[in-house]
Amino acid sequence: MRTTLLPPRLIGALVVMSLLAACSSPKSGGTPPPDESVYTTAQGPDLSTVWGAQGCDGTPNDTPSERHEKGCFGKVLAWPEGHYAWNRFTGNKRIIPINNVLLPNGKVFTFGAGDDTFRYYPDEADIVNSGKISADVWDPITGEHEVIDNTSTELFCSGQSALPDGRILIAGGHEGRLYTLTGPYLGSKDINLFDHQSNGWLTLSGRMAAFRWYPSSLALPSGEVLIIGGIDARTSSHLPDPSLGNNEPLDVIEIWKVEGDTPSQRLLLNAPKRAYAHDQYPWLFVASNGKVFVAGQDNRLVYLNTDGRGAWEDLADGGMPRESPPPGYDTFTRNSGTATLYAPDKILVAGGSPGDGAEDYPVASALTIDLNLPGKPIVKSISPMHFPRRHHNATILPDGTVWINGGTKGPGVNNQELANRVYDSELWNPDTQGWKLTAKAQKFRSYHSTSLLLPDGRVMTGGGGRCDGCAPEDDNADVEIYWPPYLFNPDGSLARRPDITRYPTRVRYNQRFSVQVNGDQPIVKMTWLRLGSVTHSVNFDQRINYLEFTGAGGNSLYVRTPASPNLAPPGFYLLFAVDQSGVPSTGRIIQIAP
Repeated sequence: MRTTLLPPRLIGALVVMSLLAACSSPKSGGTPPPDESVYTTAQGPDLSTVWGAQGCDGTPNDTPSERHEKGCFGKVLAWPEGHYAWNRFTGNKRIIPINNVLLPNGKVFTFGAGDDTFRYYPDEADIVNSGKISADVWDPITGEHEVIDNTSTELFCSGQSALPDGRILIAGGHEGRLYTLTGPYLGSKDINLFDHQSNGWLTLSGRMAAFRWYPSSLALPSGEVLIIGGIDARTSSHLPDPSLGNNEPLDVIEIWKVEGDTPSQRLLLNAPKRAYAHDQYPWLFVASNGKVFVAGQDNRLVYLNTDGRGAWEDLADGGMPRESPPPGYDTFTRNSGTATLYAPDKILVAGGSPGDGAEDYPVASALTIDLNLPGKPIVKSISPMHFPRRHHNATILPDGTVWINGGTKGPGVNNQELANRVYDSELWNPDTQGWKLTAKAQKFRSYHSTSLLLPDGRVMTGGGGRCDGCAPEDDNADVEIYWPPYLFNPDGSLARRPDITRYPTRVRYNQRFSVQVNGDQPIVKMTWLRLGSVTHSVNFDQRINYLEFTGAGGNSLYVRTPASPNLAPPGFYLLFAVDQSGVPSTGRIIQIAP
């Protein structure tokens, strides 16, 4: 055998080239790094510039020395008037932020109830499928508002999720009431899209299989949107329909995909909704196996396989119960509680009521659900919240904690009694499984209130009211910003924060990319949170991933995206860098796609 010997200089050059290739290439099996053309730079924002208008100085419940432990609620900010906003009793046309979505441009899209919410029809033959509503787009940094009207659908109590391209798909809405002004509610079959780039609406030509009021939606790993549940008073909504495989329309689960302006619809006729899912805003989560896990609100845990015509996959004969019901109850629906995907395949359930009756008091109890794939879920009771609550909200923060605010501790729906109002917020730590009290709000936020994480790490809390039994003064057409504890030094001044100054705007799955992070302290976490989309205590799209990262020299880091769409459905996410003091950067908005 003949062996060729290479000159020492050439051997050295090859070693250097190999080392460079090893340093610049992704891990084995990964996706090549993003092209330089998708990188951008940014700084800040400096929150001291908005502190005067949105900060806590001078607010009733603020104590500067407690901000580092409890955070604080900022000044109450009035929401604008709309042409088609609800004003039946007060003449007030301000928009109540009942549905909130964080857009890919960092602005907040909100809408509430339209001007004709209280239409009613003496008979089903009189129903007219139409409506109008005013929405608002708000810039959290400049404070500017832009009101945008939808003149085709009254979107009150609809469901919404983001498509992979950032457009918002809104399912259903409200078409009035049947028989009398206080009669049963009518849903809508409409699908609307809101485009943040044009600030325009598109009502899709196709319509849903059912009229839906109070449906849930969920962004799927396929880029489609699942739509399930809702209620409607029409007789036809509760009769078998041969065109739907003899399912009742409201039993039909459907999936929508939108490419350009062209929609396509797929019906899961082998998986009727009533078998397992709650009628109104069921709790849905994409699991790491790609299936949809239903955690409530009913007391039964089950998977929905969305392939083909769909299938329910039971975890036990007759359904796996989530928990034992409270004394005196046969089951436990946790009506108007919260469920939060605080880590992949891990869910926090908190509060809710075992019913909607006058004696059905909310609970403070909480539990975690570990999907424990490929095994059966593990349900664990944990320490209760400091207060019983229903109609509250749960928001994942950049450091991985879950913040709970608002709600009522009174029985029934829409309990507005002064003694039952919960103003104190609290924070759950997934590492300790414990709760601590945080700041007290100025406004009562309960039924029809919302909370939404902003890119700068603050939380917008708003809305509440516009309900049967609500007094006009409880219609909260306003927001107040919660400033979490991590934004403050021990003396109550604003803390210095890490700052992601260079990052890609588009990435793919299992892809290593570089970021530059300026700051005084080492980075200990890189978190990846989907842009929120919330209404009625349900944040349809909220989820978090903890990303792998390594140092890349200087102030640069290499970060790796989630491995598959099952862990982070395609769309837009906030990338945060969290330092060793627990202070997060501003989140940079990045799109991920296959």
